[in-house]
Amino acid sequence: MAASGRELVRTERHLWRFNESLLAGTRDLSMAILVTGGAGYIGSHTVRLLRKLGRPVVVLDSLESGYAPAVGDVPLVVGDIADDGLVASIVAKDNVDAVLHFAGYKAAGESMRQPGR
Repeated sequence: MAASGRELVRTERHLWRFNESLLAGTRDLSMAILVTGGAGYIGSHTVRLLRKLGRPVVVLDSLESGYAPAVGDVPLVVGDIADDGLVASIVAKDNVDAVLHFAGYKAAGESMRQPGR
């Protein structure tokens, strides 16, 4: 899985860890990463990893099923990812360079009953 020095390293049978250069690379480290759903289980673990790697992070989460304390000291914007104006303002204000999208409903049945949600 190597690509120009950026790679995932297998640490155990089912576990992978990011090589430190994966998210650092040659990018400007002052550019932030927006993590949608960052107060959820997977998102909050990703936020912690990004911070450990020294990346600035901002979280956008509706907190419908997320947990605000899970983001730690990372800036948290409570809102809807479908709000284009809100997302645009976060991108501009926080100098966002990339987005990791973890926001969503986890129950397939719920998605079938309420597809517009």
